[in-house]
Amino acid sequence: MLALAGPVVITQLAHISLGFVDTVMVGRLGPDSLAGVAIGNTMFYTATIFCMGVVMAVGPMVSHAFGAGNDDPIGRSVRQGLWLAVVLTIPAFIFVWNAAPILRLLGQSEPTIARAAAY
Repeated sequence: MLALAGPVVITQLAHISLGFVDTVMVGRLGPDSLAGVAIGNTMFYTATIFCMGVVMAVGPMVSHAFGAGNDDPIGRSVRQGLWLAVVLTIPAFIFVWNAAPILRLLGQSEPTIARAAAY
């Protein structure tokens, strides 16, 4: 179990370390910079994780078809997964690209919005 969990744990620690390093580096620039990076990072990863979660459904479908010895659905699932990724990219891009108006609607300050949008 540890052999399987080890790489996952290391990956999660590396991901958390990226956020920690960003916080340490930007924290010295002041609260507006820190808030901008934190909010920009959150908006980017919200879109990314949503899209990844939807597209990750392809893996179990391919595994199920492979395990059943049925090769026809494998190609279809992969193709549809790629199309789904392309389609999901559009709203995710629009969401991230329009960070400033969204943050204004949420009541964030202008310095924070400017830094988050630049992120």
